[in-house]
Parts: sequence; structure tokens; C-alpha cells
Amino acid sequence: ALSAGLASSALAQIGVADRAVPGTYAITNARIVPVSGPTINRGTIVIRDGLIIAVGANVQAPADALFKDRP
Repeated sequence: ALSAGLASSALAQIGVADRAVPGTYAITNARIVPVSGPTINRGTIVIRDGLIIAVGANVQAPADALFKDRP
């Protein structure tokens, strides 16, 4: 609890807590190097509420996601 309080205090000091941050992001065309298994050269990573919810070559980004396309 103490570390969570310190983190939110630090975020508030730099103005992050004041910004409207969407909860869902999609990084597309990413090179993903998993711990086990082959490298995925053009995959997608979906992050919702700060947690990775999907990673892979055939992952579809949700409609509400903000996109970051890797060249």
C-alpha cells in the first residue's frame, strides 16, 4: 500500500494523473521475441488497463484501442 501511494503521489507531481489516458492500446507490426518459441516478426500486442492481454501473430486489436504501428 505504501508503494502504491508513493507511486500515485509521484505521478500526480509530474502531471500524469491529470491526463485522460485510454485504457486499451495495440502495438501492431511488432517484432516479438518470446522466451520460448519462434520470433514473431509482425505481431500485435494488446494492453488493457496496464496489463498485456494478448500477444501473437494473429491477434486482432479491439475497436477501442489506440494504435501504435511499428514500421
